[in-house]
Amino acid sequence: LLLTALCLAFAPEALAAPPVTLHVSIEGRDTHPGTKDKPLATLAGARDAVRKAKAAHVDRDIVVLIGRMLAGLLAIPLLVTGALGLASAYLAGTELMQTVYGGLQAGNAWLIDQGWVEPPFFVQMVFGVLGGVGADLDNLMHMHTIADKLFGENYEWSVLAGGRHQMSFGTQTAMLGGNLRVGLEDSLYIGPGKLASSNAEQVTKIRGIVEALGLSVATPEQARERLGLKGGDQVGF
Repeated sequence: LLLTALCLAFAPEALAAPPVTLHVSIEGRDTHPGTKDKPLATLAGARDAVRKAKAAHVDRDIVVLIGRMLAGLLAIPLLVTGALGLASAYLAGTELMQTVYGGLQAGNAWLIDQGWVEPPFFVQMVFGVLGGVGADLDNLMHMHTIADKLFGENYEWSVLAGGRHQMSFGTQTAMLGGNLRVGLEDSLYIGPGKLASSNAEQVTKIRGIVEALGLSVATPEQARERLGLKGGDQVGF
């Protein structure tokens, strides 16, 4: 069981410089420079372009626009925060997390069919967020079933739920054999009417629940192996 906690950090001064923009389209080529008129073709091409920019010590944000721009459809923005010394998902050489807020897994399957991403996948299911699927355990069961049909055994899946649903969804997910996420980004509370003092307090609580069910939490080394991560001491940023 992978147990993650996530909180937001923001540095306004890091966003002062205008971003570098790379365009990705299935009509493009990875030999292109990534401009709007000459887009790259794949996420792998965008990843390599980001790596080159970081190697050249580009300290500005890099925005990767993904979509069929030449067909007139809207592009999907992906921010790679180069100014903070961080990087995002697959473009930084780590695994790509596919975040699902509702019935969007077919879109993820389309990316796979296009050859833009390859298994194994990490699918983060999100519940109880305004504009997404509701925090109903039946929705969790449905999305898990559809993910199994689409991805088979070639994926890891994790669940987060907003607000008061955080712990109940985490518990149900653990019982289903999935992974889970808690943290102050998703809920400010540790219990009814009681604010959490930290991410660590929420992690400690859900870990106690998970271990009371007879399950165990993965070590950092086990988590890196399952997700195909190389560890902070092996990256160049």
